[in-house]
Amino acid sequence: MVDAVAGFEYRDHVSDVTIRAWGPSIEETLTQACLGMWALVADSCSVPLTREWTVSVCGASLGELLVNLLNEQIFGFDSAGLVAGGVEGVSVEEKGGMLEARVAMKGCRSDELLQPPLRSFKAATFHDLQVSPYLVEVTLDV
Repeated sequence: MVDAVAGFEYRDHVSDVTIRAWGPSIEETLTQACLGMWALVADSCSVPLTREWTVSVCGASLGELLVNLLNEQIFGFDSAGLVAGGVEGVSVEEKGGMLEARVAMKGCRSDELLQPPLRSFKAATFHDLQVSPYLVEVTLDV
């Protein structure tokens, strides 16, 4: 691990991509997982920060929350062309037995990128999902 406090790395996987992310809190761990996914889509230096949007999702568990969070961002990329160059303000709250995450995103539309996207994803999956507040491993279907 490059940074013992927070960060992400990629793990070997047969045909998909696995992101391993860690942090001192669930909020920072989720932030790192999001940053890891977006680093595979575009070099953050090539993403103009011309737009801001919020992603909100719920889940019955941390694993479901993580998968839903990444899938909602993939949906934003697929449907509206939104590409994140920054992930800020992650908050996680428990509401009525469910977990809710809200994430402030900064970036642009894909047609505003300085370089074309490097790749896109079909979905974040539950395959080999490992989740704790301080470490997650999630596989993205390419």
